[in-house]
Amino acid sequence: MPPPSSPRVCASCDLVKKNGDNKLKECFSCSRLYHLRACLNASESRAAVVEDRTDWACPDCVLCELCRKAGKDNSMLLCDGCDRGYHSYCMSDSTSIDDPKWLCPLCIKSRTARKRKHSESMQSPSKSSASASPAKRSPLKMADAKTTGTPSPIKKSPSKTVETKAMIERRVLNKRLAEQRSPRRSTGSAEEEGPAYELHELALPDDLALFQEAQKRLAADNKREAVLSPKTEKQICWVQIGDKELRAWYPSPYPDALAHSYRVYVCEFCLKCILTPTLLRRHTAKCPWRHPPGNEIYRDGNISFWEVDGKLSKVYCQNLCLLAKLFLDHKTLYFDVEPFLFYIMTETSVTGCHMVGYFSKEKESLMNCNLSCLLTVPSFQRKGYGRLLIDF
Repeated sequence: MPPPSSPRVCASCDLVKKNGDNKLKECFSCSRLYHLRACLNASESRAAVVEDRTDWACPDCVLCELCRKAGKDNSMLLCDGCDRGYHSYCMSDSTSIDDPKWLCPLCIKSRTARKRKHSESMQSPSKSSASASPAKRSPLKMADAKTTGTPSPIKKSPSKTVETKAMIERRVLNKRLAEQRSPRRSTGSAEEEGPAYELHELALPDDLALFQEAQKRLAADNKREAVLSPKTEKQICWVQIGDKELRAWYPSPYPDALAHSYRVYVCEFCLKCILTPTLLRRHTAKCPWRHPPGNEIYRDGNISFWEVDGKLSKVYCQNLCLLAKLFLDHKTLYFDVEPFLFYIMTETSVTGCHMVGYFSKEKESLMNCNLSCLLTVPSFQRKGYGRLLIDF
């Protein structure tokens, strides 16, 4: 059997318990144990603080908190509040170090803050009671003041809080914003129906001009969109692919922001559906694709066929299915594209390979009929591309 482990004892008295003190504190540096109250003569407040410290060092290992060096016993001062050490020559001359209950600057600062907080909490009830019941001047004193001619003492009103420039600006801005949010009474004039504050007081001239120009552009775009997009329609009616604008025949399960818009824009290379022409221009400038992802398996002149695996190019195939649903009534495949292969026919130009049509088939079909769907984009119909897709 292994020998029993020896009990942990104090390094000063070699005892586990001395004078009723059985709490041992371990030194952070040398791992020796000490009785704080019985052997190191620590007060209750000092012992409570030391027990919570994890970086406490014994008198043999203590370092100066300012220079982080050890010193002789006569030059090292131990704080009576937290047991931290300081060299007498590291402390400033203004600090009193002759007191046997000497406190370090950290303890003095914390105790001063606690006293200030306590005094403020004691004064706050008296201030509130004084403000709630103001003292009244007695009529006897008023009569004495009139007869004797000596004025009665007048109580001074409490001084008001001095407002800084930032506080004044914040108060003025909050007032203006509150006026803007509150409904204004219309008197029929166009000036009173404007905003509740002037922008030139809050913004630089260049920023104001840029904001007004953006407002004019937004108003023009909204007006043009209102003309082109009647509010009676709640599904996609027109889709623009490249420079071709096509009429949508059937609804497609796009996200709500796209499915409820009157007109959408589709990138002709990655087939991503976009809400506004501005976003389309930004996307086209950054889109790295110029042909469908996959392998080119056939080429004849400017006509090419690309084989795309739904598992490898899932996002592209989902965009293709959502776009095809706008022109196919009974298409039910939108998102589960991994078991299918897609064959996209493209027409090559200087800018890239533009989709003409496609057909898809299952990778493994139990019914030996793996053709899923076939589509020719309406702008390329009546040119024989559908027959080529069937023959392929």
